[in-house]
This record gives sequence, structure tokens and C-alpha cells, in this order.
Amino acid sequence: MELKAFQQVPSRVQKVVLLKFLRARQFNVLAALTMLVNCLKWRRDFDVAGLALETFPPQLGAAGQLSGRDRAGNPGTLTYNYYGSDLDLQSVFGSPGGVATFVRWRVKLMEQAVGLLDFEGGVEHVTQVHDYSGASMFRMDSHTKAASRQIIKLFQDNYPEMLSVKLFLNVPRLMEVLFGLFSALTDAETRAKFVMASPARARAVLLQYIDPVQVPQRWDGLLGPSCSGGCGSCLSLCMSVKWD
Repeated sequence: MELKAFQQVPSRVQKVVLLKFLRARQFNVLAALTMLVNCLKWRRDFDVAGLALETFPPQLGAAGQLSGRDRAGNPGTLTYNYYGSDLDLQSVFGSPGGVATFVRWRVKLMEQAVGLLDFEGGVEHVTQVHDYSGASMFRMDSHTKAASRQIIKLFQDNYPEMLSVKLFLNVPRLMEVLFGLFSALTDAETRAKFVMASPARARAVLLQYIDPVQVPQRWDGLLGPSCSGGCGSCLSLCMSVKWD
């Protein structure tokens, strides 16, 4: 998306995107315009367009995936993120530029999810599922915290009003304190879309939003394997973003 495109009669897609920025700034036109311009500058400087051809460490393939649809019928907008002890992310964070690599991979996953939205057809939101099974707040090192802070800020600044709901599942009691600290970095409207569930309630909460036939097999669902978001040539569920 380029600013010169708005010199013409805006399409429905452009109107939807503009409305998201306006809502994010409570319809303050100047603030929304500033946010949009900053977003376009970030996309250029971050080389978002280049993410489609960028390869990432294979370990990241186990840290997230795009899969299925939610109960509202939004196709291909489910983003699963895994943070459990079975992940080998330290080999990524321990390498030079490891935090930046993780952040770029996470942005790529978000871009693929946004690319599946159908603004013309009214599909405008992404549902995110964060699984913390086996995770511990005591094992969250400085690299993980730094990456989390960057991702939260990048998403809030550059993907306004894209979130339908964000499920935090298998969250230990002690981790709720940490989530409270991180969620303080987000605005009130975004926090209202957060749903947190303990291990005992995780599956029940997941099924409130997603039909079992759309739940990945690792959750004892019926949906077969899909792209993890880290591959070079993604399956049909993983398209490059369309609103660039």
C-alpha cells in the first residue's frame, strides 16, 4: 500500500484499512494519519515485503503455525504460537541477531495470517492462540522478554484492529503476574480481547472459539498438519500479504 494510492477513489480494502487506523486512534484524524505514515515507513525499513523470500532457522517451525478457521467461519486466520519447554529457541536467541531473527519470523507469521483475510468479503480479523504448556516464567530469559516486548509494540503500532481474540492457554498461576506486566504495554481495547485459561480450562476455552474439526492434531483435534509459517514455499493456507 502506498500513499499515492489514496489520491484516487479508495477501494473497499483501502477503506477498511483506513477505518482500522481511525478506530485505533479514536477517530482522531491527525493521529490516525500519523500512525498510518509511521506504519508505512516501518514496513519499508523492516523490509516486510522481503519476508516472503526470507528463510529462518528450522527450530522456529515448531514455535508457530497457521491452521484452520474459527467458529465465526473466518478462513485461515488462526495463528498458533507455542512456548513450551519442548522448544529449542535458545539456539536461535544465542546466535548473533537472534532476537531480531525471532521478531522477523513472528512478523512473517502475522503477515501470512493477514494475507489470508478477505477485506472485500468482511473477513477482517485474526484469531491467535498462545499455548504455554510446559512453559515457566522462571525460564523466560532476557532474550525472550526482549523479543516479546518488541513484538507487542510492533503489532500494536502496525496491525491495528486486526485481532478478533487472543487465547492464552495452559497458563500457570504464577505466569499470570508476568502477563499482567506485558499486557500493560497494550491499550485497553486490545486487552479486552485477551482470554486467559489455566491447564484445567484450556481445552474447553479453545473449543468455545474453534470447532474440533478445525483444531490441530497436537491439541487432539481433527485438523491435519499445516504449514508452520517458517517454510519458504507455504501451503495454500499461507499466502503472502495482499495489502502491502
